[in-house]
Amino acid sequence: PIWNAEIMDAVCLYAVDNGIEENYTNQLIKKHAYVSVSSAIKKQNSAWQVRIFTFGEFVIEINGEIYKNKSKVKSKPLQLLKVLLSSESCSLSQSRVCELLWPDAEGDFAHQNMKTTLFRLRKILGSNNVLLVEGCLSLNQSTVWVDRWELDSHLANADKLDNAGNLCSLACGLYQGDFLTGEDAHWVLPVREKYKSKFVDC
Repeated sequence: PIWNAEIMDAVCLYAVDNGIEENYTNQLIKKHAYVSVSSAIKKQNSAWQVRIFTFGEFVIEINGEIYKNKSKVKSKPLQLLKVLLSSESCSLSQSRVCELLWPDAEGDFAHQNMKTTLFRLRKILGSNNVLLVEGCLSLNQSTVWVDRWELDSHLANADKLDNAGNLCSLACGLYQGDFLTGEDAHWVLPVREKYKSKFVDC
């Protein structure tokens, strides 16, 4: 069949916008140099100050650059980030965060640890990307993109898709492996199992 560059450009643009077969789509874009699609990807990515990938390898991208933790021990700021990422409501009270990260600490000591850790996390991600509002911590959803949120959005709108195949393509493009692989904290496991059970066949 004849390879129509204009049509394929539109097809790839649609795939990018809807998260369909991301790896294959990116290969096509690179191979055939679809300019409008590449521009759309750059524009799409530049809209987010922070992008976080939780399925498979844990990756934090800040203003287009991959963040690398130089410490060989578990970083408490990153643990705080993972706690927020594991929250179903995307928001946790300060007291709940203290219970999860410092379960054996006295109240005042745990709260001080939380304040220090929040300060350090904001230094990594940017102060406007981690919010503290009325005693609750959350990520700023207008500046931070998270693959889990994107996947949940697709699942919530599954009834609007044409068929189950579309849902599987969308989901599997995002679901690249276990949620927060390598993290063994008890607050991660229920979330990991939730997604694993949904996408075991992808």
